[in-house]
Amino acid sequence: MKKFFLMAALAFSALNMNAQKVRFGINAGAGISSVVGSEAKAYGNAFAYKIGATVDIPTSEHFSFISGVDFINKSFEAPGENYNRFFLQLPVMAAYKFDMGESSKLTLKAGPYVGYGVVSSDIKGTDLNFFKDDYHNRGDFGFKAGISFDFSHFTVGAEYSRAIRKINDDLKAYNQVYGIMLGYKF
Repeated sequence: MKKFFLMAALAFSALNMNAQKVRFGINAGAGISSVVGSEAKAYGNAFAYKIGATVDIPTSEHFSFISGVDFINKSFEAPGENYNRFFLQLPVMAAYKFDMGESSKLTLKAGPYVGYGVVSSDIKGTDLNFFKDDYHNRGDFGFKAGISFDFSHFTVGAEYSRAIRKINDDLKAYNQVYGIMLGYKF
């Protein structure tokens, strides 16, 4: 029994030491969203934006896992219609950080994401919910990659995400968003 408590205390101490390196943050960004695929040629780009919260969990001096939750706009233009869709998105990315100075790092990150459509309407604000009517798939998942420059508590970067799941089961078209972002880590 003493060995169990000793091992538990050591494990808790190790977790507590590593938890001191975990950094939480907030971010916001803007860019372009669209749909791509063999049946998406008639669709156009639209302005996209996001706000979110992040957590950076280091596993070594240069490697970490970055996750969080984003509220992201994935809009696009269609012939005669504009779709305005909002998702909650959860990425889980592996990141490698290159030292660029005393308190600066260049970060390359990539990994999967899952998303859930929370609300949609046309651009004019008409009360339509494309998710409710099963017109668009509410669930979304895909791949996200990015590069950022981290200095002190601030982050500036570029990100790209591409869905693997179709926006509609009858249409070979997939969400795509690319843009820039600014962030602050506590």
